[in-house]
Amino acid sequence: MDERFKRDTVRAVHDEVLARALDRATRRQDDDRKAIIGELGDPWAVRALAGECRDFALDRLDERLVQLADKIREHGGHVHWALDGGQACRIVADIAQQTGCKLAIKTKSMMCEEIRLNPYLEARGLEVVETDLGEYILQLANEPPSHILGPACHKTAGQIAELFNEKLGIPYTEDATTLAGSARGILREKFRQADMGITGANFGVAQTGTIVVVTNEGNGRFVASRPRVLVTVMGMEKVIESMADLAVMLKVLGRSATGQRMSVYTNLTTGPRQPGDEDGPEAFHLVIVDNGRSRVLASKYRQLLRCIRCGACLNACPVYRKLGGHAYNSIYPGPIGKLLTPLLEGLVNRADLPQACALCTSCRDACPVRIELSEMLVLMRDDLRRLGKIPLSQRLGFGAWATIMTHPRLYHWAGRLARVGLGLESQGGWVERTPPAGSPWTDVRDLPLPAERPFHQIWRETLKHAPAPPSGAGGQDLPTSMDRSSAAGSHGGDERSPHSEPVSADPWRRGVEPAAPADQIACTQEAFIARVRDALRAVPRDRPRPDPNRARLQPIGGDLLGMFKRRSAELKVTVHEAAGPDEAVAAVASIVGDLGATRGVATDEGLVDLASLEQHLSAVACELTVVREGAGLGPSFEADVGITGAQLGIAETGTMVLSSGASRRRLVGLAPPAHVVLLPTDRIVADLLDWARRYEVRPLRACQTLISGPSKTADIELTLVTGMHAPGVVHVVLIEQA
Repeated sequence: MDERFKRDTVRAVHDEVLARALDRATRRQDDDRKAIIGELGDPWAVRALAGECRDFALDRLDERLVQLADKIREHGGHVHWALDGGQACRIVADIAQQTGCKLAIKTKSMMCEEIRLNPYLEARGLEVVETDLGEYILQLANEPPSHILGPACHKTAGQIAELFNEKLGIPYTEDATTLAGSARGILREKFRQADMGITGANFGVAQTGTIVVVTNEGNGRFVASRPRVLVTVMGMEKVIESMADLAVMLKVLGRSATGQRMSVYTNLTTGPRQPGDEDGPEAFHLVIVDNGRSRVLASKYRQLLRCIRCGACLNACPVYRKLGGHAYNSIYPGPIGKLLTPLLEGLVNRADLPQACALCTSCRDACPVRIELSEMLVLMRDDLRRLGKIPLSQRLGFGAWATIMTHPRLYHWAGRLARVGLGLESQGGWVERTPPAGSPWTDVRDLPLPAERPFHQIWRETLKHAPAPPSGAGGQDLPTSMDRSSAAGSHGGDERSPHSEPVSADPWRRGVEPAAPADQIACTQEAFIARVRDALRAVPRDRPRPDPNRARLQPIGGDLLGMFKRRSAELKVTVHEAAGPDEAVAAVASIVGDLGATRGVATDEGLVDLASLEQHLSAVACELTVVREGAGLGPSFEADVGITGAQLGIAETGTMVLSSGASRRRLVGLAPPAHVVLLPTDRIVADLLDWARRYEVRPLRACQTLISGPSKTADIELTLVTGMHAPGVVHVVLIEQA
């Protein structure tokens, strides 16, 4: 085992503060996932469908990348191609230099962490500010993330309080709301001043040229809306086929990541602002990165590229719960990191990671896209054996174990000898100390003494006295073996088993991707796609197109309005009903009066009479500004309440869909602390698949946002704080339609 990894794991195991923080965070999120995943009806089938959708896109990755790039250019965006992290960093730095950007605000992005984008840009004079609260905390602490989803889950409120006191001069307090509010105030000014926004991408939809960013805090919406230049850095594997596939991914992502039906904000960007848009980026750039992924695509481990970075496998993993993320010394910790890091950095360099696993299969059971993580770890350990990276003691030990397990008589006598030997050290049926080979176990827990009558003996006696099977039953009483291919199928495994592809030792020895020439800022689309096509040359493309409708909740029932109201209430959204536009105006005025708001900002969407709304708000001492062309951004930032319309409501999740375009402004429903949404009842659809179908057939706007409740964060000891960046109070006024 690598000495650094061994040292870090020992330190982590003995850190009681870290242990408490990790156990609290991971167990709670894993419990929340288990509690809500059953809503999918047949969770295993829906997750298998999600894996099939990912595989279908990966089989045709060369075609889908070209399709995505063509669509983005069609919408007015720019596409860049990077073979490695160095190229990607140079592309982003070059965009900043050419556009005169000085301050960049960022969303949480594992891809940007992987290529070390922040220090590269900072070394070239660009100020880079993380806007996710967890990432902001770690930026102040100069630490890497510890978790894919909750980067600061290893820190206690006391540690964060000390950090804020030292770095920001904020008086010491462990109150999560006060700490989050302090960060919010600082970052709000950064949002107003920034001229560049940098995001990662959860997905890229090939058919529509849409980039999808999912957050809970609202920072992703600010980053995509406020700066004049927007840059998205995306791993090439994030491409999916269609909006219907995206609906399937969103059904499993929120539930698996945080136990939510939907994350609060799902932001869809299809390019820069369009004519009629009042805000949004003037220029949009997409940087598509390989950085070793083409090697994974060509290998027997290609299934790992299904990963949607939800973090569910980390929360379920008993090893991660003990070690935390930093012990892995990798951007990707936990089960997925034990596989992905050696594939990207070279197995001979990271031979320790695949060994740090109990093979309990908890990670596979939690994975929303059904990656066979445990099986992959066994395969990688076999690669280590072939490369001579398994210690002699382990090879001898497992060789002896294999001999005993395949010879019944040896197994029988070995069991007897083990009981006799351990019995000499036992007290009350428990062994507190074992010989050196077993001491790592008994150093931290006692070992039960083997039973006096082993199971195989009890089983033989049971069968001896069991009644004969009824006539016509046929076969054995119980199956004694299972066909491996059928077992793999029941687990949602890939039709092309990873066992079927030959292993090549060369990528392991080659390690990380060789750096591109220093004067080569980017590669061409043709060169990039040629590399992807070469990685896919042995992959058949006859996999049937998965049917996303298999993920539809049946039945949702005919009462869509009732479902939407129930889901909204569960999200802490206050629902009001109005019998027409006039009652809607009165309802909005009542809400604003109860909020005590003195400044309001609204969009003109034709749902209510704005002159009447202005009069009603004046009666409750609220001055209303209706944003129109040339109004500037000040009213949105200075308002107490924002009033917008919604294009759709989604009953399944209580989600409201807002679009850019016409007189709508993204910041109206984002910058104020309270948000009032007007939603006609005839715009409520059943589920995400209905929304996706409408999105595919209607003209696209530059931006569409799915809002599921108030802005929130739980980055400080999982304490829920609302209104982190975006509105912490949300009201929806349902306008009854004839």
